[in-house]
Amino acid sequence: MGFDVICSSCGAPSSPSVGVCPFCKSVMTNKKSKDTPTITKIRELFDAGNIEKSLFIVQQAEKTKPKLLKNAAFILLYVQILIESDGPSSKMRSILTQSYLNDVENAQLSEYREIIEAKNNLSHGMKDIGEQALINIIRRSPKNAHALFILGSHLCWIENEYARAIQLLERCVVQRPNWLKANGCLAALYSKTDNEVLAQKYIRKCIALSKDAGTKEYFKSLVS
Repeated sequence: MGFDVICSSCGAPSSPSVGVCPFCKSVMTNKKSKDTPTITKIRELFDAGNIEKSLFIVQQAEKTKPKLLKNAAFILLYVQILIESDGPSSKMRSILTQSYLNDVENAQLSEYREIIEAKNNLSHGMKDIGEQALINIIRRSPKNAHALFILGSHLCWIENEYARAIQLLERCVVQRPNWLKANGCLAALYSKTDNEVLAQKYIRKCIALSKDAGTKEYFKSLVS
């Protein structure tokens, strides 16, 4: 048996057919998969927190290089950018569904379909099926920044469960340190919970990350 898949969470190797790490239960990715130059360029912008530019380029690539829509790495990156730019769920579902049909054994595509479905099922109250679905995803994939953010922001703004929200969002920014919105949520949460030291820490991080002059000035206005 070949060991072509490495778990990004615990480093354990497994075979391509497994999909989920048998040790830590995280979704596993294929070590042999290669990014195209276009994907590499988009990913660099995305990792740097330049969501607006990465969204523009990924949308242009969708039009000019339609073959990329059959590339799972491109689709996953596209969906992650859409999540971070508050893109329409209908678009995310559409491209994920089509890509999943082309690659039904891809565990990451399956997981992001679950995340979008869970996001759409979030509501207010104790029997929130969207919240429970995200808890299950995070239990399985504890380093999925997007599941952590979606649940954390829901607990913050809808459920007012600030302590749980902080825990999730702190874990999120470990994985996505340059995500402006995640850092902004933490700044707001620490301000709400009267922890001005940490609130100011994240406000200053937001100033550094802001690409828009108006957004940068807004965060500057919050500096003590």
